[in-house]
Amino acid sequence: MHTLLKVDGFKFYFWTQESFEPAHFHVSKGSGSAKWWLDPLKEAWAKGLSDEDKAKIGELAAANAGKWLGEWKRVMGK
Repeated sequence: MHTLLKVDGFKFYFWTQESFEPAHFHVSKGSGSAKWWLDPLKEAWAKGLSDEDKAKIGELAAANAGKWLGEWKRVMGK
């Protein structure tokens, strides 16, 4: 696992074993979790998260997507 950001109870990360998939990240908060694609930036799925949590994830993802996509490429060797 490669951690990207921890803030306000959210943990943003990606699994280094998932390089066969398009660039994406996972996020968890409590028992909730989600997966987001990085290019284009959009939610793939979410479970156990409030609408407020999903909106916050979207805000943080938009602010960091370029950096996280670069990190994906660097770590995954793409």
